[in-house]
Amino acid sequence: MAENKEQTYWIAPAKFSQIYIVWVTWFILGGFYDEYYHYRFGVEIESFFTPSHYLLYSGFLAITSFTGINMIVNHATIPDWKKTLPPGYNVTVLGIIVFSIGGGVDFIWHMILGFEGQVEALYSPPHLLLGVSAAMMYISPLKHAFHQKLDLSSLPFLTSLPYVLSITYFFSNITFFTAFNHPYAKPWATEVPTPEYATVSKVAGVTSLLFFSLVLVGIILFLVLAFERLPSGIFFQLIAINAVLSIFVGSTWYLIGFAIAGAVAVELLYQFGAARKRNAIRIQVFCIFTPILIHSIYFAGLFLVSEVWWEIHLWTGSIVLSGLLGYLMSLISYLMFQENKE
Repeated sequence: MAENKEQTYWIAPAKFSQIYIVWVTWFILGGFYDEYYHYRFGVEIESFFTPSHYLLYSGFLAITSFTGINMIVNHATIPDWKKTLPPGYNVTVLGIIVFSIGGGVDFIWHMILGFEGQVEALYSPPHLLLGVSAAMMYISPLKHAFHQKLDLSSLPFLTSLPYVLSITYFFSNITFFTAFNHPYAKPWATEVPTPEYATVSKVAGVTSLLFFSLVLVGIILFLVLAFERLPSGIFFQLIAINAVLSIFVGSTWYLIGFAIAGAVAVELLYQFGAARKRNAIRIQVFCIFTPILIHSIYFAGLFLVSEVWWEIHLWTGSIVLSGLLGYLMSLISYLMFQENKE
C-alpha cells in the first residue's frame, strides 16, 4: 500500500496516473480513428460495429475496469467511496457514467437515423455527449496534480508525463470538434475554391487560425497561472501531439514537419525565458509570439510544399491578428498578477 497524506491506496497516486494515462491514450486514439473513419466513409458505414468503434470502446472499457477495480480494492481500507480514488480522479467516475449513457444513445441514434459523415459526425447530440464525458476523463490526471499542488518541473519525465498528456488530450478534445477547420487538417490557403466561394473560403481559413490560437493561448494561460513551474517539453508535446492527431484526420501528412518545427519554436521560446520566470510581462510576450511563431512556420511550410492562393495581405494579416488575439488573452494574466499584488 502507498501512503498519500490522508488516504492509503492499493496503487500509489503517481503510479496510478501512469497506468491510467495508458488506457486514456488507447481511448483517445480510438476517438480520432473514429473521427477519421466517419470523415472518410460517412454514409457508407452500415454497422455500429466498426474497427474504430472497437478501438474506442475497448479503450473506454479499459479505463472503466481500471478505475472500478481500484475503487473496490481501496474500499477495503477507505470506507468512503468518494475517497477511494486519488484526489482529482472523481471526475473520471462522472465521465464514465456520462459516456456509458452517451454510448447507448449513440447506438440507438445510428440504428434509427443512420451514420453521419464529415461535419455532421462531429455535431450529432450523442457524439457531443461522448465528447463532454471524454473531456472529464482526460483532465483527471491534471486535476490531481493541481489538487496536490505538485511541482511538475521537479518530477522525473515518466512521472510528469501523465499530467502533460492529460492537458494535451484535453486540448485535443476541444480541437477534435473543429477538426474540419483545424489549420493542420484543413489548409484553406492552398485549397482553391470556385470564384463564388472564394470569400467564404477566406473567412473559414482565417477563422480556423484564430480559433486555434484562442484555444491554445487559453490552455497556455491556464498552465502558467495554475502551476508555479512546468516540466521541460510540455509545450512541445502539447502542440506536436495535437498537430499529429489533426493531421491524421485530415491526411495532410506533408505538414507534419512544419507542425513539429512550430512546436519546437514555442518550446524554445518558453525555455529561454518568455514565461518561465512567471511574471505578467513575460507571460504576455509568450502568449503573443506563440501563435505568431506557429502560423509563420505554418505558412512557410505551405509555400514550400504547395501553392498558396491567398494574397499577402490576408496571410500576413492572419499571423498578426493571431498575435493580437494572444495579447488580448494575455491581459487575463496581467489582471491576475495585479490582483495578487494588491
